[in-house]
Amino acid sequence: MSETLVCIHGMWSKPSVWEGFKQQMQDQGHTVHCPALPFHDSLETQQGIAIGEISLQNYIDFVVAFVQALDTPVTLVGHSMGGMIVQSVAQQLSLKNLILLNPAAPAGVFAFRPSVLRLFFFHLTKWGFWRKPIQLSWKEARWGVFNHVPEEDARRHYADQLPESGRAAAEIAFWFLDRQRTTAVDFDQVQCPVLVIGAEHDRIVPASVCRSVARRYANARYQEIKGSGHWTLEGAPLQQIIPLSVNAMSEACQK
Repeated sequence: MSETLVCIHGMWSKPSVWEGFKQQMQDQGHTVHCPALPFHDSLETQQGIAIGEISLQNYIDFVVAFVQALDTPVTLVGHSMGGMIVQSVAQQLSLKNLILLNPAAPAGVFAFRPSVLRLFFFHLTKWGFWRKPIQLSWKEARWGVFNHVPEEDARRHYADQLPESGRAAAEIAFWFLDRQRTTAVDFDQVQCPVLVIGAEHDRIVPASVCRSVARRYANARYQEIKGSGHWTLEGAPLQQIIPLSVNAMSEACQK
């Protein structure tokens, strides 16, 4: 049965990160939408925009409107920060499935593991980071995001990255200081099946964090990609994610 999927990218990313996933899902007859989050089309779209001050809520509201405009039941897929965004959307809309790939944790899930602190310490301890753009150095990205990715592919992806909102990063990292509760999710409101996929060697969203996210949902299943870091969107990790996602959608249709 053909399904409609909406895929939401993560920090520093563009919709192009979904090319492999999108193509394989389309080859199986599914309709796949990969919208750009606000100001994530290109560097040009960020010109004149205080990107560092954009709230995660702006991203959430955009995805809610995008899904509503389709006027058809969808499977919502999110990677990294996109995984946090789609959880917030899922508590507001009725979805067929929710697929979380290496999802950033919502409020209440402790995510400050040693590798996360090492990766973000320099950025999150700079005064005023919450209103400035954040961009990882090549060394940081290679260690924390593109570990276990071939060097050539890692450099290609890094060259395509965009500055990210410091405010959005603060809302995720310091949810306990956010009076707006931007990343809060009422897990009981998410009625659709949830598939959470973590990666064995993920340093930015460790597998233990992904397991904690999965435990918050009564109707969730957790799967872990062995031998992979955070970048699960191509290569061998993707070849494991595709059948897991297809099976999750198929099982939901049979219920």
